[in-house]
Amino acid sequence: MAGGLKQIALRYEAADDRVLFLFNTHSRQEYKLWLTRTVILRGMWPAIQKLLAANPDIQRLGDQETKKAMMSFQHHGTVDKSAFGKEFDETPKEYPLGETPVLVTGLRANADGDGKYTFAFQFATGGEASLRFDDKLLHNFVELLIKVVNKAPWDVQIGFDAGFEKPAESEKRLH
Repeated sequence: MAGGLKQIALRYEAADDRVLFLFNTHSRQEYKLWLTRTVILRGMWPAIQKLLAANPDIQRLGDQETKKAMMSFQHHGTVDKSAFGKEFDETPKEYPLGETPVLVTGLRANADGDGKYTFAFQFATGGEASLRFDDKLLHNFVELLIKVVNKAPWDVQIGFDAGFEKPAESEKRLH
């Protein structure tokens, strides 16, 4: 990806029951990816939690509840609130993957140990696109992800405070 990351956006699209992940670069390239519920809940969210939990400051802590609380504290302290509320730049651009969103079917995520994270989004068509995030950008992306998933009608809540919880099934009664 040429030009360095400029903006990211996530939007739930009800008609497709997917999340549209948009990102553009300073060199005016825009990428459009479809993220399914499965990719997010079984791939992306667990990978993000694992990457952030690998932080040495988190690893030093004893029990899981304390680790979870520290991850939440670090997340809320790292998110750049001033980055939110800006409209996604919709001016004409180049579309290296095409103007139609590409379906993501897999994900590889890793950390380099210096506060940089790489996500390789694998496509149904066989290609992939990689993004590198620094710590602040990753937490901003996570904040967007949490908001969009928790508003989607998927009956799940994610977040460092929520974990990954399915709501209790409604009581079934036989008459």
